[in-house]
Amino acid sequence: MNDTEAPAQHGILADPAPSALEAAAWRQPVDYWRTCAVRLPGGELHETSRFTWFTSDFTTAPWFNQVMLTNVDAGEADAAIDERLAFFAERGRPMLWHVIPASRPADLSARLLSRGFHAVGSRLTMMTIELADLPNAEPPAGLEIECVSDEAGLERWFSGYIAGFAMAPEAARPFLDIYRGFGYCGDSPFRHYAGLLNGQAVASATLFVGAGVASVWHVGTAPAARRLGIGSAMTLAALNDGRRLGHRSGVLQASDDGVSIYRKLGFREYGQALQYRWTPAS
Repeated sequence: MNDTEAPAQHGILADPAPSALEAAAWRQPVDYWRTCAVRLPGGELHETSRFTWFTSDFTTAPWFNQVMLTNVDAGEADAAIDERLAFFAERGRPMLWHVIPASRPADLSARLLSRGFHAVGSRLTMMTIELADLPNAEPPAGLEIECVSDEAGLERWFSGYIAGFAMAPEAARPFLDIYRGFGYCGDSPFRHYAGLLNGQAVASATLFVGAGVASVWHVGTAPAARRLGIGSAMTLAALNDGRRLGHRSGVLQASDDGVSIYRKLGFREYGQALQYRWTPAS
C-alpha cells in the first residue's frame, strides 16, 4: 500500500514500438489519477497486487473515489470485490470502477453489474498517435486557444470545461482546486487550454505528461459551438505542446462519438475500457 504522494512520470517513452506504446497508453490514466488523488481532501492512494484504488472525502460525485486496476483470480474475485466495495459503502461514497482489457477476472463487468453498478456513458477507446505525424490545421474562425498561465486563465478553462461537459460547477470544482495546486507550466505535469470563441469560453483541453507519453484529457465543447472543428483544434494544440516538450507519442481516451473524429486526425485504436458507477443506498 502506498499512501504517499506519487510524482508524475516525466520520462519520455523512448521505444515507440506498438507493444511499448500500448503498455504506456494504458498506464497513463493510472498515472494521472496517482498524481491527482493525493491532492484531494482526505485523499489516499492504495496500490496492492490486486487493486490500485484511491479515495477522498468527496461524496457528491463518483470521480474522486475509484478502483483503477483489478487483478484478482476468479476464485477470489467475489470476496475481494465485496471487501473493496464495503469500504466505500461504509463511508457513503459514490465511486467508479474501471474495467480495461488487462482487468482480471475476465468477467469483472458482470460481477460489478450484479452488485448494483451501472455503466457510465459509452465505452472509452484508447487511441494513440505519433506526434511527428500530427496534421497541420488552422483553428476555426473566431477561435482563440489560450494556454493557461495564471489564475484568471484557469477560471476561463473551467468555464469552458463545465460548458463542454454540461457539469454543475460544484461537481467539477475539485478538478479546479487540484490543478491550481500544481501551478502553471514550468515543472507541472499539467497544461490547460481554454477555447474562446469570439471571446466566449466554449471549450477545454488538458495535457498531462505521464507514463512517458503526452495524454490529452477534458476535451469538451459547449453544445452551441460543436461541429465547427473546435474539439480537434483543442486536441492538436495540446499535442503540439507535447511534441515541443520532446514527447514522441500522444494518447487519449475517446468516447464512441469521438472515435471517428480522432481517426481522421491520424489516431489508431488500442482497445476499449468501461467505467461502472456505484452509488450508496440513501
